[in-house]
Amino acid sequence: MRHLKEGGEVDADTLFAIGSNTKAFTSTAMGLLVTEGKIAWDDPVLRHIPEFRMYDPLVTSKITVRDLLCHRGGLGTFQGDLMAFGSIYDRAEAIRRIRFIEPAYDFRDGFGYSNLMFVTAGQIIYRVTDSSWDSFIDQRIFMPLGMDRSNTSVGEFEAAANAATAHGLVDGEIVPIPHDNLDNMAPAGSINSSANDMARWLLLQTGNGSVGDEQIVDSAVISETRKPHNLQQVGEAAKKLNPWTHFSAYGLGWSLSDYRGRLVVA
Repeated sequence: MRHLKEGGEVDADTLFAIGSNTKAFTSTAMGLLVTEGKIAWDDPVLRHIPEFRMYDPLVTSKITVRDLLCHRGGLGTFQGDLMAFGSIYDRAEAIRRIRFIEPAYDFRDGFGYSNLMFVTAGQIIYRVTDSSWDSFIDQRIFMPLGMDRSNTSVGEFEAAANAATAHGLVDGEIVPIPHDNLDNMAPAGSINSSANDMARWLLLQTGNGSVGDEQIVDSAVISETRKPHNLQQVGEAAKKLNPWTHFSAYGLGWSLSDYRGRLVVA
Protein backbone atom coordinates (compact mmCIF):
# COMPACT_ATOMS: atom_id res chain seq x y z
CA MET A 1 0.00 0.00 0.00
CA ARG A 2 1.07 3.57 -0.62
CA HIS A 3 0.13 4.86 2.85
CA LEU A 4 -0.14 2.71 5.97
CA LYS A 5 -3.14 4.60 7.35
CA GLU A 6 -4.84 5.94 4.24
CA GLY A 7 -4.22 2.88 2.05
CA GLY A 8 -3.99 3.02 -1.71
CA GLU A 9 -2.52 0.14 -3.68
CA VAL A 10 0.95 0.32 -5.15
CA ASP A 11 1.00 -0.35 -8.90
CA ALA A 12 3.57 -0.13 -11.68
CA ASP A 13 3.04 3.64 -12.00
CA THR A 14 3.43 4.46 -8.29
CA LEU A 15 6.25 6.94 -7.70
CA PHE A 16 9.09 6.11 -5.34
CA ALA A 17 12.24 8.05 -4.53
CA ILE A 18 15.04 6.17 -6.31
CA GLY A 19 17.85 7.75 -4.25
CA SER A 20 21.38 7.30 -5.53
CA ASN A 21 20.23 5.50 -8.66
CA THR A 22 20.05 9.16 -9.71
CA LYS A 23 23.84 9.21 -10.03
CA ALA A 24 23.79 7.01 -13.12
CA PHE A 25 21.39 9.49 -14.75
CA THR A 26 23.83 12.31 -13.97
CA SER A 27 26.84 10.47 -15.40
CA THR A 28 24.81 9.57 -18.51
CA ALA A 29 23.78 13.21 -18.91
CA MET A 30 27.45 14.21 -18.74
CA GLY A 31 28.12 11.63 -21.44
CA LEU A 32 25.55 13.28 -23.70
CA LEU A 33 27.54 16.51 -23.39
CA VAL A 34 30.78 14.62 -24.11
CA THR A 35 29.22 13.25 -27.31
CA GLU A 36 28.25 16.79 -28.33
CA GLY A 37 31.78 18.07 -27.68
CA LYS A 38 30.66 20.49 -24.96
CA ILE A 39 32.78 18.83 -22.28
CA ALA A 40 35.34 16.02 -22.03
CA TRP A 41 35.56 13.39 -19.32
CA ASP A 42 39.02 14.67 -18.38
CA ASP A 43 38.24 18.38 -18.49
CA PRO A 44 39.39 20.17 -15.33
CA VAL A 45 36.39 21.23 -13.27
CA LEU A 46 37.86 24.75 -13.28
CA ARG A 47 37.29 24.96 -17.03
CA HIS A 48 33.55 24.99 -16.43
CA ILE A 49 33.27 26.33 -12.85
CA PRO A 50 36.18 28.80 -12.54
CA GLU A 51 35.37 29.63 -8.92
CA PHE A 52 35.43 25.97 -7.79
CA ARG A 53 37.85 25.21 -4.96
CA MET A 54 38.91 22.13 -3.05
CA TYR A 55 40.75 22.31 0.30
CA ASP A 56 44.09 21.64 -1.42
CA PRO A 57 44.95 24.10 -4.23
CA LEU A 58 46.79 21.36 -6.13
CA VAL A 59 43.66 19.20 -6.15
CA THR A 60 41.64 22.23 -7.25
CA SER A 61 43.85 22.57 -10.31
CA LYS A 62 43.80 18.88 -11.23
CA ILE A 63 40.35 17.48 -10.39
CA THR A 64 38.38 16.52 -13.49
CA VAL A 65 34.84 15.68 -14.54
CA ARG A 66 35.79 11.99 -14.39
CA ASP A 67 37.06 12.40 -10.81
CA LEU A 68 33.73 13.90 -9.74
CA LEU A 69 31.82 10.91 -11.10
CA CYS A 70 33.89 8.08 -9.58
CA HIS A 71 34.36 9.17 -5.94
CA ARG A 72 38.13 9.74 -5.99
CA GLY A 73 38.32 13.46 -5.22
CA GLY A 74 39.56 12.96 -1.66
CA LEU A 75 36.36 13.54 0.33
CA GLY A 76 35.32 10.74 2.64
CA THR A 77 32.02 8.89 2.36
CA PHE A 78 29.16 11.36 2.93
CA GLN A 79 31.68 13.98 4.09
CA GLY A 80 30.09 17.44 3.95
CA ASP A 81 26.64 16.10 3.06
CA LEU A 82 24.92 18.15 5.73
CA MET A 83 25.88 21.32 3.86
CA ALA A 84 23.25 20.28 1.34
CA PHE A 85 21.10 17.55 2.90
CA GLY A 86 18.19 19.34 4.56
CA SER A 87 20.08 22.64 4.66
CA ILE A 88 19.12 26.17 3.60
CA TYR A 89 21.95 26.35 1.05
CA ASP A 90 21.31 26.09 -2.66
CA ARG A 91 23.54 23.96 -4.88
CA ALA A 92 25.94 26.79 -5.70
CA GLU A 93 26.51 27.62 -2.03
CA ALA A 94 27.01 23.99 -1.06
CA ILE A 95 29.62 23.68 -3.80
CA ARG A 96 31.33 26.89 -2.67
CA ARG A 97 31.77 25.48 0.82
CA ILE A 98 33.58 22.35 -0.39
CA ARG A 99 36.81 24.38 -0.09
CA PHE A 100 36.56 24.21 3.71
CA ILE A 101 36.41 20.39 3.92
CA GLU A 102 39.71 18.74 4.78
CA PRO A 103 40.23 15.62 2.63
CA ALA A 104 39.90 12.15 4.10
CA TYR A 105 42.50 10.62 1.76
CA ASP A 106 44.94 11.69 -0.94
CA PHE A 107 43.58 12.75 -4.29
CA ARG A 108 42.87 9.72 -6.54
CA ASP A 109 44.20 7.43 -3.84
CA GLY A 110 41.03 6.06 -2.30
CA PHE A 111 37.26 5.79 -2.43
CA GLY A 112 34.83 8.08 -0.60
CA TYR A 113 31.18 8.03 -1.64
CA SER A 114 30.68 11.74 -2.28
CA ASN A 115 27.30 13.28 -2.99
CA LEU A 116 28.86 16.75 -3.19
CA MET A 117 31.01 15.74 -6.14
CA PHE A 118 27.88 14.71 -8.06
CA VAL A 119 26.18 17.98 -7.11
CA THR A 120 29.19 19.71 -8.65
CA ALA A 121 28.89 17.61 -11.81
CA GLY A 122 25.25 18.67 -12.11
CA GLN A 123 26.30 22.31 -11.88
CA ILE A 124 28.63 21.81 -14.85
CA ILE A 125 25.57 20.89 -16.92
CA TYR A 126 24.04 24.23 -15.97
CA ARG A 127 27.21 26.12 -16.90
CA VAL A 128 27.62 24.61 -20.37
CA THR A 129 23.97 24.42 -21.42
CA ASP A 130 22.22 27.26 -19.53
CA SER A 131 19.74 24.58 -18.54
CA SER A 132 19.37 23.35 -15.00
CA TRP A 133 20.34 19.76 -14.25
CA ASP A 134 16.62 19.09 -13.63
CA SER A 135 15.52 20.41 -17.02
CA PHE A 136 18.33 18.63 -18.83
CA ILE A 137 17.45 15.27 -17.27
CA ASP A 138 13.79 15.81 -18.14
CA GLN A 139 14.35 16.89 -21.75
CA ARG A 140 17.26 14.62 -22.70
CA ILE A 141 16.50 11.42 -20.78
CA PHE A 142 12.96 11.31 -19.37
CA MET A 143 11.18 12.62 -22.46
CA PRO A 144 13.00 10.54 -25.12
CA LEU A 145 12.43 7.40 -23.03
CA GLY A 146 8.79 8.19 -22.33
CA MET A 147 9.43 8.37 -18.58
CA ASP A 148 6.35 10.55 -18.18
CA ARG A 149 5.86 9.87 -14.47
CA SER A 150 9.41 10.70 -13.38
CA ASN A 151 10.55 13.97 -11.83
CA THR A 152 13.44 15.47 -9.88
CA SER A 153 11.78 17.39 -7.05
CA VAL A 154 10.18 16.50 -3.74
CA GLY A 155 7.52 19.14 -4.47
CA GLU A 156 6.46 17.39 -7.68
CA PHE A 157 6.62 14.06 -5.88
CA GLU A 158 4.31 15.12 -3.06
CA ALA A 159 1.85 16.69 -5.52
CA ALA A 160 1.56 13.46 -7.53
CA ALA A 161 -1.67 11.50 -7.20
CA ASN A 162 0.01 8.10 -7.14
CA ALA A 163 3.10 8.29 -4.94
CA ALA A 164 4.38 6.11 -2.11
CA THR A 165 4.51 7.82 1.26
CA ALA A 166 7.70 7.46 3.30
CA HIS A 167 7.42 5.56 6.60
CA GLY A 168 9.63 5.27 9.62
CA LEU A 169 9.80 3.70 13.07
CA VAL A 170 8.77 6.25 15.72
CA ASP A 171 8.44 5.14 19.36
CA GLY A 172 8.17 1.55 18.22
CA GLU A 173 5.42 2.22 15.69
CA ILE A 174 5.69 2.37 11.90
CA VAL A 175 4.18 5.71 10.87
CA PRO A 176 4.10 7.95 7.77
CA ILE A 177 6.89 10.54 7.80
CA PRO A 178 7.72 13.52 5.55
CA HIS A 179 9.98 12.95 2.57
CA ASP A 180 13.44 14.44 2.84
CA ASN A 181 13.85 17.47 0.59
CA LEU A 182 16.86 16.66 -1.59
CA ASP A 183 16.25 19.33 -4.21
CA ASN A 184 19.49 21.21 -3.44
CA MET A 185 21.58 18.05 -3.91
CA ALA A 186 19.42 16.71 -6.73
CA PRO A 187 22.15 15.43 -9.11
CA ALA A 188 23.23 13.01 -6.37
CA GLY A 189 19.86 11.56 -5.44
CA SER A 190 16.56 13.36 -6.05
CA ILE A 191 14.87 11.47 -8.89
CA ASN A 192 11.43 10.01 -8.27
CA SER A 193 10.23 7.32 -10.64
CA SER A 194 7.97 4.31 -11.10
CA ALA A 195 8.51 0.67 -12.00
CA ASN A 196 7.19 1.28 -15.53
CA ASP A 197 9.46 4.28 -16.07
CA MET A 198 12.53 2.57 -14.62
CA ALA A 199 11.89 -0.37 -16.95
CA ARG A 200 12.39 2.07 -19.83
CA TRP A 201 15.68 3.23 -18.27
CA LEU A 202 16.76 -0.42 -17.99
CA LEU A 203 15.90 -1.00 -21.65
CA LEU A 204 18.25 1.87 -22.50
CA GLN A 205 20.98 0.21 -20.44
CA THR A 206 20.54 -3.30 -21.83
CA GLY A 207 20.28 -1.81 -25.33
CA ASN A 208 23.62 -0.01 -24.91
CA GLY A 209 22.00 3.37 -25.34
CA SER A 210 19.25 2.47 -27.77
CA VAL A 211 15.60 1.61 -27.31
CA GLY A 212 14.02 -0.02 -30.33
CA ASP A 213 15.43 1.68 -33.42
CA GLU A 214 16.31 4.93 -31.63
CA GLN A 215 19.85 5.58 -30.36
CA ILE A 216 19.23 7.92 -27.41
CA VAL A 217 22.70 7.73 -25.85
CA ASP A 218 25.88 6.86 -27.74
CA SER A 219 26.99 3.32 -26.92
CA ALA A 220 30.48 4.69 -26.16
CA VAL A 221 28.98 6.66 -23.27
CA ILE A 222 27.29 3.58 -21.85
CA SER A 223 30.59 1.72 -22.12
CA GLU A 224 32.55 4.50 -20.42
CA THR A 225 30.22 4.60 -17.44
CA ARG A 226 30.78 0.85 -16.92
CA LYS A 227 34.58 0.87 -16.98
CA PRO A 228 36.32 0.52 -13.58
CA HIS A 229 37.60 4.01 -12.77
CA ASN A 230 38.14 3.62 -9.03
CA LEU A 231 38.98 0.33 -7.34
CA GLN A 232 37.37 -0.72 -4.07
CA GLN A 233 38.47 -3.32 -1.56
CA VAL A 234 36.67 -6.65 -1.47
CA GLY A 235 36.49 -7.36 2.25
CA GLU A 236 36.50 -10.76 3.90
CA ALA A 237 32.78 -10.54 4.67
CA ALA A 238 32.02 -9.82 1.01
CA LYS A 239 34.21 -12.71 -0.11
CA LYS A 240 32.42 -15.06 2.25
CA LEU A 241 29.01 -13.88 1.08
CA ASN A 242 29.96 -14.10 -2.59
CA PRO A 243 33.07 -16.19 -3.25
CA TRP A 244 32.63 -15.67 -7.01
CA THR A 245 33.50 -11.96 -6.77
CA HIS A 246 37.12 -11.16 -7.59
CA PHE A 247 36.94 -7.38 -7.95
CA SER A 248 34.88 -4.41 -6.87
CA ALA A 249 35.10 -1.01 -8.51
CA TYR A 250 33.17 2.15 -9.28
CA GLY A 251 32.52 3.27 -12.82
CA LEU A 252 30.77 6.57 -13.49
CA GLY A 253 27.59 6.46 -11.43
CA TRP A 254 27.62 2.63 -11.27
CA SER A 255 29.12 0.03 -8.94
CA LEU A 256 30.91 -2.79 -10.75
CA SER A 257 31.81 -6.33 -9.73
CA ASP A 258 31.84 -9.87 -11.12
CA TYR A 259 29.69 -12.90 -10.39
CA ARG A 260 30.52 -16.32 -11.83
CA GLY A 261 32.44 -14.67 -14.64
CA ARG A 262 29.80 -12.09 -15.55
CA LEU A 263 30.01 -8.34 -15.09
CA VAL A 264 27.56 -6.97 -12.54
CA VAL A 265 26.53 -3.32 -13.01
CA ALA A 266 24.51 -1.99 -10.05
